Amino acid sequence: MKVSKRDAVRYIADGAVIAALYVALTEVAEIMGLAFGPVQFRFSEVLTLLPVFTPAAIPGLVIGCAISNITSTVGIIDVVFGTLATLLAAICTRALRNICLKGIPVLSTLPPVVFNGIIIALEIWFMGDRSPALFWGSCWTIALGEAVICIVLGIPFMAAVKKYKIFRQNKST
Repeated sequence: MKVSKRDAVRYIADGAVIAALYVALTEVAEIMGLAFGPVQFRFSEVLTLLPVFTPAAIPGLVIGCAISNITSTVGIIDVVFGTLATLLAAICTRALRNICLKGIPVLSTLPPVVFNGIIIALEIWFMGDRSPALFWGSCWTIALGEAVICIVLGIPFMAAVKKYKIFRQNKST
C-alpha cells in the first residue's frame, strides 16, 4: 500500500510529539520521586494507551521511554529492558484495540500493567538481593502503580482522545 508524503510526515510528527510528551511527563514523575524504583507512578505511562489510536505511538513511546530511562538509577539495564517492556506493551495494546466495552478498548489497558510489572520487577530483582520476596513484591507494586495510571486514569484519557478526535483515523491505521 502506497503511503502519501503527508501521511508519512504526520506519522513522524505524531511519534515525535508522543516521545517528547513521554519524556516530559516522566521528568515530572522523577522530580516527585515517582518515576523509578519498586513503587512507580509515571504519569507518562498513560500515553502507552495511544497505540489504540495511532501506530505512530509505538516508535514514539519506545524513543520516549529510552530517553527517559537514561536517568534511571538502574542505568543501561533500564534503558534496554524498560524500553523492551514499553515496546512489547505498545505492540500488544495496539493488537487489542478492537476489543471494546461500551466503545472503550478496556483490554488495551492491560499490556502495560503486565509487561512493566514483570520486566521491571526482574530488573529490580537482578540488581537487588535476588530473593523471591523482592521479585514478587516489586512485581505487585509496579503493576499496581501501572494499573492506577493505565486503568484509573487511562480509561478516561482514552475516552477524551476518542471524543476530541485527537488522532485522525484513516484506512491505514
